[in-house]
Amino acid sequence: MMLLSNRWKSLISFVVLIPIVPLLAIASTLSSPHFVLEFEQADASLASRILDYSERSFEQVSGQLGHAPTKKIRMVLCSSAETFNGMTKGKFPEWSAAFAIPSENLIILKSPRLLKRNVNFTEVITHEVTHIILHSFVGKARIPRWLDEGFAMYQSREWRIGNSWIVGRAALSNSLHDLGDLEVAFPRSEDEANLAYTESFLAVAYIIQQFGKQALIKLLQEVESSGDMEQAMRKTMGIGYERFKRDWMEYTKSRFSITSFIFSPGIVWSTIIVLFVIVFITKHQRNRRRLLTMDRNDFSFYEDDDVWSSTDEHWE
Repeated sequence: MMLLSNRWKSLISFVVLIPIVPLLAIASTLSSPHFVLEFEQADASLASRILDYSERSFEQVSGQLGHAPTKKIRMVLCSSAETFNGMTKGKFPEWSAAFAIPSENLIILKSPRLLKRNVNFTEVITHEVTHIILHSFVGKARIPRWLDEGFAMYQSREWRIGNSWIVGRAALSNSLHDLGDLEVAFPRSEDEANLAYTESFLAVAYIIQQFGKQALIKLLQEVESSGDMEQAMRKTMGIGYERFKRDWMEYTKSRFSITSFIFSPGIVWSTIIVLFVIVFITKHQRNRRRLLTMDRNDFSFYEDDDVWSSTDEHWE
């Protein structure tokens, strides 16, 4: 036994991960109240922090749903792309940072050392933990993929100004995905997948904005009890599923129309800042060119008169 965190004691042991992890033959394990993390030595320094944040995510999501899985969630941290690809068996695209398998109570994570700098690893953890808790909450009931991913994104607060550009461009080019096309699977290409995730977040945000946060929780409760999305929406939101999809699409197209897109506060201020920087750089470069083209021999400094002079003019 050794103490790796102020919140819990951690047991380090060696286990053989066969056949689930064919490329990760030997790993260390670290336990917390709701998780068991398996990792290689290369990521040993990250293990306790990952578990600490996983516990915080667990408390956040389970608190909102009023449900906490009783079985510990297994997490595997992959120290190399080869290990991650070996576990996924090529079923997940290369840009994936993690994935959850709720039926196995399992989360697979790429080491944060392997991710792009703009990826927030704490968001990744919360996202995947949300999937496990949500599926435990709804049981055997099937929920649309957009609701599953949108709820996970909402819990992990995954929204950037770049998401506005993604959905805005799609809205202006009339290439938004219908939510009905995002019920089972998402596109594999990174750009199309980003759009699908962004739309999923917006769909969940739309439910909260139009019907309230409790309506979202009640919707999930009704899906769990009835197993029917149409019935669950009518009971909690007063409209059918098809009507919801149409209303959401109209709202999204309106919100991200060319007018609202151009005059949104974020875009306006971003444009002002960019223009200011461009003007500043342009003036600076122009003044520098002028100085460089001056013939230094035409000017001399007279200490007595304390002026700059040339053969033609004097400035005091």
